Amino acid sequence: MRRENRKDDAVSPVIGVMLMLVVTVVIAAVVVGFSTGLAGSSSTTPTAMFEVSSMDTGVAGLYGEELIYLNIRHKGGDAIPLSDLKINLEQVGGFNSGMIRTYTASDEKSHRDYAYAGMVEAPPGEPERYAAAKAALKTNQQSFNTALTNAGKDVAEYSESWKSLSYPAGRGALMRYLSGLGLDSSDTALSDTVKNLVYNNQVMTEIETALGGKENLIFDKETGNLLGGMNGIKETYPITVLGQDIPTKSTVSTGNIIHISPVTGHVGDVIPAGCSVKWTISYIPTNSIIAKGEFEVIAD
Repeated sequence: MRRENRKDDAVSPVIGVMLMLVVTVVIAAVVVGFSTGLAGSSSTTPTAMFEVSSMDTGVAGLYGEELIYLNIRHKGGDAIPLSDLKINLEQVGGFNSGMIRTYTASDEKSHRDYAYAGMVEAPPGEPERYAAAKAALKTNQQSFNTALTNAGKDVAEYSESWKSLSYPAGRGALMRYLSGLGLDSSDTALSDTVKNLVYNNQVMTEIETALGGKENLIFDKETGNLLGGMNGIKETYPITVLGQDIPTKSTVSTGNIIHISPVTGHVGDVIPAGCSVKWTISYIPTNSIIAKGEFEVIAD
């Protein structure tokens, strides 16, 4: 039998080299891909200096002096789109102590700016007149709701339908209104109830308008009596750059002032005088704090 002598020594080194090349290529691809991914997702936090340049307090509701607006000046550094910034105000002290309020350029235009507002005191006799009209309105509304219920009408749908009547409402208009609802138009007591609703609502509306609007009335915290109202108030975004109209298109650069109006009329938004506030400005893309500080809310 002939023994065949074969030489396969060269196969293993070739396969080994090929495997090493493949592994090297795979590792290189992973490294490149990983590096590219990091580069594509990274964002550099801008550098800028900010300081509180001014603030103001005033009586905006039932809770005495409170923070009306706050101005923070860009002192130097990078220009930053306002839409990339988030401002936190953390209250220390007062009845809302510990509450953190957050403001961004995308917040709705739902705040009231009291920066140029002034208090208008209710003329003598008007607080009593307003209180009487309010009480009478409540009593007559209850009577009217009872009449609607007895007639099988939907109270939620028709309870304030009397507001369609013009002041002063004549007897003919009242009878047509009641008849249209399927109620007894000859019922004098019911007709007087509706007439009183229209009248007292008109009294309240006149007083509210003279004092800057219903939402701007000021009442005594202890007694609930009407004191007056605020005029000169304007609707505003909660965060803006002074001199720039649209927050989402605004840019903050050296010298610009970020104007913050925290007042919405809600109890939770009240930052009372006598407390301190820790503020931070964060860069949203990296969630990094750019600047921070603290200030005292001092009553005028």
